[in-house]
Amino acid sequence: MFVLFLRSETQPRGSAPHSESDPPEQEEEILGSDDDEQEDPNDYCKGGYHLVKIGDLFNGRYHVIRKLGWGHFSTVWLSWDIQGKKFVAMKVVKSAEHYTETALDEIRLLKSVSIRLYVRNSDPDDPNREMVVQLLDDFKISGVNGTRILFRTYFENKS
Repeated sequence: MFVLFLRSETQPRGSAPHSESDPPEQEEEILGSDDDEQEDPNDYCKGGYHLVKIGDLFNGRYHVIRKLGWGHFSTVWLSWDIQGKKFVAMKVVKSAEHYTETALDEIRLLKSVSIRLYVRNSDPDDPNREMVVQLLDDFKISGVNGTRILFRTYFENKS
Protein backbone atom coordinates (compact mmCIF):
# COMPACT_ATOMS: atom_id res chain seq x y z
CA MET A 1 0.00 0.00 0.00
CA PHE A 2 1.13 3.53 -0.68
CA VAL A 3 0.27 6.84 0.86
CA LEU A 4 -0.06 10.32 -0.64
CA PHE A 5 0.50 13.51 1.36
CA LEU A 6 -0.52 16.93 0.09
CA ARG A 7 -0.38 20.16 2.01
CA SER A 8 -3.84 21.18 3.06
CA GLU A 9 -4.76 24.69 2.04
CA THR A 10 -6.90 26.98 4.16
CA GLN A 11 -9.19 27.26 1.15
CA PRO A 12 -9.70 25.25 -2.05
CA ARG A 13 -7.98 26.32 -5.22
CA GLY A 14 -9.62 29.17 -7.02
CA SER A 15 -11.96 30.01 -4.18
CA ALA A 16 -12.26 33.21 -2.25
CA PRO A 17 -11.23 33.18 1.40
CA HIS A 18 -14.01 32.28 3.81
CA SER A 19 -14.63 33.54 7.27
CA GLU A 20 -15.76 31.90 10.48
CA SER A 21 -19.22 33.32 9.78
CA ASP A 22 -19.65 31.21 6.62
CA PRO A 23 -22.31 28.51 6.86
CA PRO A 24 -21.23 24.96 7.83
CA GLU A 25 -22.44 23.67 4.45
CA GLN A 26 -19.52 25.39 2.76
CA GLU A 27 -17.04 23.67 5.06
CA GLU A 28 -18.74 20.31 4.51
CA GLU A 29 -18.38 20.87 0.78
CA ILE A 30 -14.65 21.56 1.21
CA LEU A 31 -13.99 18.58 3.48
CA GLY A 32 -16.23 16.08 1.74
CA SER A 33 -18.68 13.73 3.35
CA ASP A 34 -18.10 10.59 5.38
CA ASP A 35 -21.37 9.33 3.90
CA ASP A 36 -19.87 9.07 0.39
CA GLU A 37 -19.65 5.63 -1.21
CA GLN A 38 -16.98 3.50 0.47
CA GLU A 39 -14.51 0.96 -0.91
CA ASP A 40 -15.39 -2.74 -0.72
CA PRO A 41 -14.51 -4.08 2.76
CA ASN A 42 -13.50 -7.37 1.07
CA ASP A 43 -10.59 -5.47 -0.55
CA TYR A 44 -8.94 -5.20 2.89
CA CYS A 45 -6.96 -8.41 2.38
CA LYS A 46 -3.52 -9.64 1.32
CA GLY A 47 -2.56 -7.55 -1.71
CA GLY A 48 -5.38 -5.09 -1.07
CA TYR A 49 -5.96 -2.00 1.02
CA HIS A 50 -4.16 -1.41 4.32
CA LEU A 51 -6.42 -0.82 7.32
CA VAL A 52 -5.87 2.79 8.42
CA LYS A 53 -7.71 4.21 11.43
CA ILE A 54 -8.29 7.77 12.61
CA GLY A 55 -5.54 8.52 15.13
CA ASP A 56 -2.93 6.18 13.59
CA LEU A 57 0.64 7.52 13.46
CA PHE A 58 2.84 6.63 10.48
CA ASN A 59 6.60 6.96 10.15
CA GLY A 60 6.69 8.62 13.55
CA ARG A 61 5.32 11.87 12.16
CA TYR A 62 2.03 11.57 10.22
CA HIS A 63 -1.08 11.56 12.45
CA VAL A 64 -4.23 10.41 10.60
CA ILE A 65 -7.16 12.84 10.88
CA ARG A 66 -9.78 11.56 8.38
CA LYS A 67 -10.25 9.74 5.09
CA LEU A 68 -10.37 12.02 2.05
CA GLY A 69 -11.23 9.36 -0.51
CA TRP A 70 -10.36 6.11 -2.22
CA GLY A 71 -9.89 4.55 -5.62
CA HIS A 72 -8.90 1.29 -7.27
CA PHE A 73 -5.23 1.89 -6.39
CA SER A 74 -5.34 3.42 -2.89
CA THR A 75 -7.04 5.25 -0.05
CA VAL A 76 -6.15 8.88 0.74
CA TRP A 77 -6.04 10.32 4.27
CA LEU A 78 -5.83 13.82 5.68
CA SER A 79 -2.98 13.75 8.18
CA TRP A 80 -1.07 16.17 10.37
CA ASP A 81 2.71 16.24 9.88
CA ILE A 82 3.93 16.55 13.47
CA GLN A 83 7.45 17.59 12.41
CA GLY A 84 6.47 19.95 9.58
CA LYS A 85 3.46 21.33 11.49
CA LYS A 86 1.17 21.21 8.45
CA PHE A 87 -1.67 19.16 7.02
CA VAL A 88 -0.78 16.65 4.33
CA ALA A 89 -2.67 14.14 2.21
CA MET A 90 -1.38 10.60 2.72
CA LYS A 91 -1.92 8.08 -0.08
CA VAL A 92 -1.94 4.44 1.05
CA VAL A 93 -1.51 2.18 -1.99
CA LYS A 94 -2.67 -1.43 -2.19
CA SER A 95 0.11 -3.92 -1.43
CA ALA A 96 -0.13 -6.35 -4.36
CA GLU A 97 3.13 -6.53 -6.32
CA HIS A 98 1.75 -4.83 -9.45
CA TYR A 99 0.47 -1.89 -7.38
CA THR A 100 3.82 -1.64 -5.60
CA GLU A 101 5.69 -1.61 -8.93
CA THR A 102 3.39 1.08 -10.32
CA ALA A 103 3.76 3.18 -7.18
CA LEU A 104 7.57 2.89 -7.31
CA ASP A 105 7.45 4.08 -10.93
CA GLU A 106 5.30 7.02 -9.86
CA ILE A 107 7.74 7.87 -7.06
CA ARG A 108 10.68 7.86 -9.51
CA LEU A 109 8.73 10.12 -11.86
CA LEU A 110 7.73 12.52 -9.09
CA LYS A 111 11.31 12.69 -7.77
CA SER A 112 12.48 13.56 -11.28
CA VAL A 113 9.79 16.24 -11.63
CA SER A 114 10.66 17.64 -8.18
CA ILE A 115 14.33 17.99 -9.14
CA ARG A 116 13.41 19.85 -12.34
CA LEU A 117 10.80 21.94 -10.54
CA TYR A 118 13.33 22.98 -7.90
CA VAL A 119 14.90 25.34 -10.45
CA ARG A 120 11.49 26.89 -11.16
CA ASN A 121 10.76 27.26 -7.46
CA SER A 122 13.66 29.66 -7.24
CA ASP A 123 11.51 32.10 -9.27
CA PRO A 124 8.47 33.01 -7.14
CA ASP A 125 6.85 34.73 -10.15
CA ASP A 126 6.78 31.60 -12.32
CA PRO A 127 3.05 30.82 -12.75
CA ASN A 128 3.77 27.12 -13.38
CA ARG A 129 5.64 26.37 -10.16
CA GLU A 130 2.49 25.75 -8.13
CA MET A 131 0.78 23.52 -10.67
CA VAL A 132 2.76 20.36 -9.88
CA VAL A 133 2.30 18.04 -6.91
CA GLN A 134 5.66 17.49 -5.24
CA LEU A 135 6.88 14.38 -3.47
CA LEU A 136 7.74 15.01 0.17
CA ASP A 137 8.50 11.58 1.56
CA ASP A 138 8.15 7.89 0.84
CA PHE A 139 8.55 4.88 3.11
CA LYS A 140 7.43 1.27 3.60
CA ILE A 141 5.57 -0.45 6.40
CA SER A 142 4.27 -3.96 7.00
CA GLY A 143 0.57 -4.62 7.28
CA VAL A 144 -1.19 -7.10 9.54
CA ASN A 145 -0.99 -9.74 6.81
CA GLY A 146 2.80 -9.35 6.47
CA THR A 147 2.60 -7.66 3.08
CA ARG A 148 5.11 -4.86 2.67
CA ILE A 149 3.36 -1.58 2.18
CA LEU A 150 4.98 1.52 0.71
CA PHE A 151 3.93 4.92 2.00
CA ARG A 152 4.79 8.08 0.18
CA THR A 153 4.11 11.71 0.75
CA TYR A 154 3.42 14.60 -1.61
CA PHE A 155 3.10 18.29 -1.21
CA GLU A 156 0.71 20.47 -3.17
CA ASN A 157 1.92 24.03 -3.53
CA LYS A 158 -0.42 26.98 -3.03
CA SER A 159 -2.09 28.34 -6.14
